Amino acid sequence: MKKIIAIILSVVMLSLPMSTYSKAEGADEKRVKVGIVTGTMSSDRSSYEAAKKMVALYKLKNKDKNSNDEIKHFVLPANSNGAKKVVDKIVAEEDMNAVVFSGNDKNMLGYIKDIKAKRNDMLLMGADLNMSIEEMSKNLNLSFVPTETSSGKDTAMLAKEMGAEAFVVYYSDKDLKENKNLSKKIEDMKKECTNQNIEFAEVKVADINSKEDEYKVKKFISEDIEKQIYKYGKNVNLYGTNSTMDDVIVKKGIKERLIIAETSDGCIENDLNELYRTIMKTPERGNFRGNVSLLAGKNSKYNMDRRVGGLLMPNDTFVIYSAVDTAIAALEQDVNENKLCMASFIEKSISEKDGISGAFRNAKSGIKNVKVTYVDQVIY
Repeated sequence: MKKIIAIILSVVMLSLPMSTYSKAEGADEKRVKVGIVTGTMSSDRSSYEAAKKMVALYKLKNKDKNSNDEIKHFVLPANSNGAKKVVDKIVAEEDMNAVVFSGNDKNMLGYIKDIKAKRNDMLLMGADLNMSIEEMSKNLNLSFVPTETSSGKDTAMLAKEMGAEAFVVYYSDKDLKENKNLSKKIEDMKKECTNQNIEFAEVKVADINSKEDEYKVKKFISEDIEKQIYKYGKNVNLYGTNSTMDDVIVKKGIKERLIIAETSDGCIENDLNELYRTIMKTPERGNFRGNVSLLAGKNSKYNMDRRVGGLLMPNDTFVIYSAVDTAIAALEQDVNENKLCMASFIEKSISEKDGISGAFRNAKSGIKNVKVTYVDQVIY
């Protein structure tokens, strides 16, 4: 019940205008400048795109006078000389208050140590870094690690909240082999469906190794969905284990007004934007709350109210939002190291800054400044 209430509350919050969470116009608050360091689009796609969205979001906030803070994106080129110039540029920006590091650059730890040695006045944050928990704890003030997979239990509970009477999982042996957490997630879905009195079915699909395989899989799933509707009716939830399955499930599911509690990557936003051909202005692309309202409106046209859901955003995007919002809140309020690492402070910070909710736990016992993150679910 607690999780379902959280979902309902988050939807209400997400539908409110941005000004609800804005700082009072003219308030005397410290102006904070945060740098986000990532690799290139080709080397660190998720971090790069999340950073771009965060920059766009704060430009939108500045324009609407909801914030006076600034986010700047620094991209590390592949060559070490170019990367060194980027590091020197960050160090030279005297008004830079904090830096968020994200991505899998093998030299990132060295860059962090270099900046730390030259600018001990800056707050240093980590988000989805390719380094050990111990390294992050020792060299950064606070780091966020995205959870590897969303909870199968939560997915089943969300499906129940949306009215599911049956839950069908489409999977392939290749997906199970490549994703070590997938088998457990499906098993958790099954257990929770039993607890929620939801019929559960697993349908094995052929592996995808070619374009021809993609076509065959889509055709098979489309035909099988008709069988599931005949067997269970329209209150059936569909879940697939890869993006090819997502494509046919989302299109067929919306056409038939079925239930989709989650897609394979947890977040259905991109699938819906593509299906509805949503066009968002660049500054609005980081505003996930606004996008929820936009997509919910489009769902209504297809009579899909409260039939589609999932994570508000991918967890690897959420860690960058969490790091930036927490850094800004910490610097505005001049909090100490202990409060900075408190889950309650982090949760409050991102809720007030962006109206986003999630959970945070210590990544390892005895280490408080490295958190595993879980972004909350939303119903469109």
